Amino acid sequence: MLPMNNFVLIEYEEPTEKTTEGGLYIPPATTTVSAKDFLKEAKVLEVNPKAEHVKAGDTIYFDIRAKVIVPGTTNQFVIRGEDIYLIK
Repeated sequence: MLPMNNFVLIEYEEPTEKTTEGGLYIPPATTTVSAKDFLKEAKVLEVNPKAEHVKAGDTIYFDIRAKVIVPGTTNQFVIRGEDIYLIK
């Protein structure tokens, strides 16, 4: 599957809810929004040649708000090249 324009196909595992060993739900510590809330780590699966500076196999940090799920999958998303902030 080749993404169009400057889009990138990524694989990202949504984190599961945090619970204690006893099964208690742990809510987020604060309501303050920080970069760690939006920048998430993912693996690049496919890249359109128009997407610069990134290649398949790279580990990236991207803006989680920009992801679009690939139909028929549970952990594959398409994002724009502009939504990649760091390449590991």
